[in-house]
Amino acid sequence: HIYTDRPIYRPGQTVFFKAIVRADADVNYSLLPPGSPVTARVRDARNNVVQTFALETNAFSTVHGEFAVAEGAMLGDYAVEIVVGEESHKQTFKVEEYRKPDYHVTLTPQQAAYVEGDLVRVTVDTAYYFGEPVVDAPIEIYQYQLGWYYGYWGGDPDENVWFRSYSQLTQGRTDANGRFTFTFRAKVGEYSRQRLWNAALKHAVWGLEATVDDGSRQTVSGFATIHVYDAAEV
Repeated sequence: HIYTDRPIYRPGQTVFFKAIVRADADVNYSLLPPGSPVTARVRDARNNVVQTFALETNAFSTVHGEFAVAEGAMLGDYAVEIVVGEESHKQTFKVEEYRKPDYHVTLTPQQAAYVEGDLVRVTVDTAYYFGEPVVDAPIEIYQYQLGWYYGYWGGDPDENVWFRSYSQLTQGRTDANGRFTFTFRAKVGEYSRQRLWNAALKHAVWGLEATVDDGSRQTVSGFATIHVYDAAEV
């Protein structure tokens, strides 16, 4: 398992990476002996190797390192590649000339809670920080449902994972006031749960994400949540 301290960097910044290394014997995982050799390579957006590290595992069978992105470096998707014996694994990260957004996106549902089958109406407002609306900008709306994820190692489920509903994509453009309104029917969905352990009433938490592109090669997103119940009363 490889990860970096952030998913995106600017040229001139330092990337800190870490890899957790395990031996796999038919899904029986174990630590490598301390001092086991590990090769780490950083590859740029053209898959060129820009730096190589000769590392050794510690007592926890992990390795770590850091890589300074050069000023004026190529932009795009980079990767940390970890090689142990004949095994090779990669984790990507981005190098971009990103900047602070010039505008904001706000989602306002008509109400916070709905019964399954109700019509949900949501208004999206966009505006530059100097006050003017973001006019005629393409917008995409995705829906997510809060659900359970047991993770790679099993164990207790994590109930705070957003799963995207790919069947619920809405697209459009903002109007002259920088506004966009959309509607859909509320549903409990797959990840419903009982509000109380001894109650029959079930509900689901949905997340609504709006992403707007003002044409300056910069996208900004806003997010809001609603609750959906399968009945009005227990």
